[in-house]
Amino acid sequence: MTRELGPATAIPAQDSSVLAWVAFSGAATPPVIFDGENVASITDDGGTGLWTVVWSRDIASSTDYAVMGLARRALPAGNVLANLIVRKATYLSTTSVSVDSFALNGLATPDADYVSLIAVGAR
Repeated sequence: MTRELGPATAIPAQDSSVLAWVAFSGAATPPVIFDGENVASITDDGGTGLWTVVWSRDIASSTDYAVMGLARRALPAGNVLANLIVRKATYLSTTSVSVDSFALNGLATPDADYVSLIAVGAR
């Protein structure tokens, strides 16, 4: 059975783009940035897997972007993988975002040795 989806609707490139991205070690204190774009700093917020990423250039609106990310901690028994979630809507701002790592297997998430995060939205 073949299903026809119809013509694709293009989103103009000027309407949406990558606003920032970063790869860092969250196991270090302070966190160590490996590479990124539009990230001024990362703060360890005092709990396991809690960080605030500060943008180098403000994002136009705190309601017009999304943040996605993954974290990994290599342990002798195997890797612990985690999603990153925005802690509360109030932690998504034009100047920064605060995230929490949440283990995919339901186990406690140790501070991740590799974290990647991307912010996408309207310019």
